[in-house]
Order: sequence, then structure tokens, then C-alpha cells
Amino acid sequence: MLDVACWLHDELETLGTPSFPKTSGASGLHIHIPLPPATPYEAGQIFCQIVATVVAGRHPDAATVERAVRRRRAGAVYIDYLQNIYGKTLAAAYSARASAFAGVSTPLTWQEVRDGARGGLDPADFTVRSIFTRLGQAGDLWAAPRSRRGSRRRSPTTGAPGDPAGRPAAGPLYDGSSHEETPPGPAAVVRRRRPVPPA
Repeated sequence: MLDVACWLHDELETLGTPSFPKTSGASGLHIHIPLPPATPYEAGQIFCQIVATVVAGRHPDAATVERAVRRRRAGAVYIDYLQNIYGKTLAAAYSARASAFAGVSTPLTWQEVRDGARGGLDPADFTVRSIFTRLGQAGDLWAAPRSRRGSRRRSPTTGAPGDPAGRPAAGPLYDGSSHEETPPGPAAVVRRRRPVPPA
């Protein structure tokens, strides 16, 4: 799952598009993409579909955009770009989830995601018991993106030079006319591999 998230990040970086990962609080990962507030809904949805489809096309054994579970390749990670459709819900950053391990939807740095792909980062490590220790150590990784005002210019999401924590660099991400709890814009949801039921 984390490899797929890294590939999505690579595509977004190639396009000069900032993105912010967080655990879902369950078994997946959410990738938030700040868009200017006037971006039409359809444009955001198509953008996410294109990026997801490109990644699934480049890594067909590991990633898929196929919604029908029975038609998915066994072991492929589902990139749910349709999480953006009207009526769908998405866990806000720092919200507790009804999971067996009391997970919390926790913002991550892209460096943590990359290191986790190599070393086994587990969304189950981010719980109601651990979140306050994490906040004390890492701070609120989405505080800066939520409070920025400015233009659409690109902002590196892998961290400013010299920032070992990989926090988003200072600089405007969007014009600030949205006052949502999380960075505005579409999200892709990367879900952990699930066994494909027999036909």
C-alpha cells in the first residue's frame, strides 16, 4: 500500500502538485491535494482519475482502479479516486475511527511514507493512545497548510531544504478562502490489499 502511495506522490510531484498523506485511521491511506477554491468539482475528480489511472497502468501487478472486487488482480492495492463523489465521507485529520485498534486518522510526512514502505509503517501504530505523544514530537503537520493564504504556486511537500522532519515548506499553497479543517481538494484513498473472494 505504501509503495502505491509513493508512486502517486511521484506522479503528483512530476505535475508540480502538492499533496499531503495521512492514515485513514483504519487500514488505508488518504492523499489530500489542495486545489484552488474555484476549481470545478468535475475538474478535481478527473484530475484524480487521471493520476490514479496512470499509476495503476504503470504498476498493474501492484495497483488498480477497478472498483469491482471480483475483477481486481489478486493482491493489487485499490486506488479509490471516487472517494470524492458527492455523498461520500472521509475521515478528518486527527479523528478517531471505529476500528479494532482505536485508530486515529494521522497526518504523515512523505518521508515517513517512503521510510515506511521500506520498513513496515503500520496505520495501526496511530491510535487514540499514541496520538498525543506523536503531536508532542512531530507537531500538527497540517497546521501550516490549513493556515496559508496565497497563490497556486508549487510548494514542495517533501520538506524544505534542511528540514529533517520533512514538513511542508513555508509558502502559499492555496488562496485561503476555504476554512476547512483539512487542506481543501480531492483525496485519493489507497486501500490495503484484501483477498479476492472466489468467483
